[in-house]
Amino acid sequence: MTLPTLRTRCTLSTLLLLALALPFAALAQPASLGDDDVASLRRHLETEWQRVLDGRERVARAEHAVRDSRQRKYPRGEKRVELYDELEAAREDLAALEAQWPDKVEQARQAGLPAGVLQEFEDRL
Repeated sequence: MTLPTLRTRCTLSTLLLLALALPFAALAQPASLGDDDVASLRRHLETEWQRVLDGRERVARAEHAVRDSRQRKYPRGEKRVELYDELEAAREDLAALEAQWPDKVEQARQAGLPAGVLQEFEDRL
């Protein structure tokens, strides 16, 4: 095999690989979004983040109520059990919301939200 023949085969195989890869690369790129779509996805992420913040606030209120009941030794009985149950439920809900947050950001990325917009949401946890 001569050098020109080898170059031709390498060039042809490279071109063939590129020709096969281009349609798949186009499929992997998300469709570009309009301004309304970007704003809608951004509002959705803001709403989901607000749910996480509300969950954190709920946990803080429940922890305060439990701490307050320990110091005052009141309430007792069933009311005190309800305070602990609320704290446990608030912590579980918050853990679920925080676990879902990266998935929400990834869904927005896959929907085509621009990287500049995503950047402000990625590191919030």
